[in-house]
Amino acid sequence: MKRLYVLRHLKSDWEDETLDDHDRPLSKRGLRDGSALGAYCARAGIAPDLVLSSTALRTRETLAFVLPYLPKLPQLQLLGGLYLASADDILTQARQYGGQAERILIIGHNDGLHQFAARIYNTGPRQSGESLAAKYPTGAFSSFDIPLNRWQDLGWRSGDLQDYWTPKSERTEA
Repeated sequence: MKRLYVLRHLKSDWEDETLDDHDRPLSKRGLRDGSALGAYCARAGIAPDLVLSSTALRTRETLAFVLPYLPKLPQLQLLGGLYLASADDILTQARQYGGQAERILIIGHNDGLHQFAARIYNTGPRQSGESLAAKYPTGAFSSFDIPLNRWQDLGWRSGDLQDYWTPKSERTEA
């Protein structure tokens, strides 16, 4: 059994119009939500062996909020191919780079990341599945159990959704 974590970067800053999209940092809200994301990771026992992340600044800054809350430092792969990748491209990256990892965290961007998570979903709590299918906002985090032995066999409708979390749900609970 494998575990797949899917994380959309936190809210990015659009203030400086001269910056290339790839180089946009997190916004004030993104920085604020980063603390809630880290606390969620600790509470939920998130423990990836491998992180596959887009090379964009906002994904790397999002990762920086997660790393201190993990029980051990995972292997890290920054992949240009995850920057604004389609769902199919994300699937290819997971298959190609998953290797021997038991638990992978993928950090990327919408629309491809939302489509990827929605297409991986097969079973799980109905309300969470419907929420995930409807929207994957900045900072959204989902985890799936994948009944496979090899990442190379990962395909659509292979995930049992274990959790779906958003920063907004954290603010609503507080």
